Amino acid sequence: MLEGDPSTALQEPNTIVLTRSSATKHFGVQSAIGKSLKLNSDDFVVTGVVENVPHNSHVHFDYIASLVSRKDSRDDSWVSNNYWTYLLMSDGAAVPDVERTLNVMVRKFSGPQIKAALQVSFEDFEKNGGRYRFGLQALTDVHLRSKFDIELEPPGDIVSTCSARSPSWLSLSRVSTTRI
Repeated sequence: MLEGDPSTALQEPNTIVLTRSSATKHFGVQSAIGKSLKLNSDDFVVTGVVENVPHNSHVHFDYIASLVSRKDSRDDSWVSNNYWTYLLMSDGAAVPDVERTLNVMVRKFSGPQIKAALQVSFEDFEKNGGRYRFGLQALTDVHLRSKFDIELEPPGDIVSTCSARSPSWLSLSRVSTTRI
């Protein structure tokens, strides 16, 4: 982080972290920290500035706003696909075990919501071809080996490009908030 405290920058509602180019666009050469910025109809206080996102990044942005600022971030719907969530796995964590735990939670929390919306049990939903589950994917696989139907950006093609590294971050698609 170029300016601000990464441990507190987005803890409060209506706080925002800008990329270097976004900070320069809005505030010129002055420090952006503590300044107000209006986006759409919301007012934010700038609490951080980060380097511009590299071109080869999986996630591109000009700013990151505090999630607690968004009303839908407090929605208890488990059948929403509003957010991508990333987990840092402990060394030695077994991906299949974590996926099993997550999907027990899916059944427990989304089952009643599916039943309320569709008038069918989770089991019948699955028997009729419905599918709703969480899956883990190594961050290094997101661009060239994605196994998900929806990504932030169109994936690349492993046949055209080849790269591999040992995964230390895992991407979790289709989760709002999860505690493991």
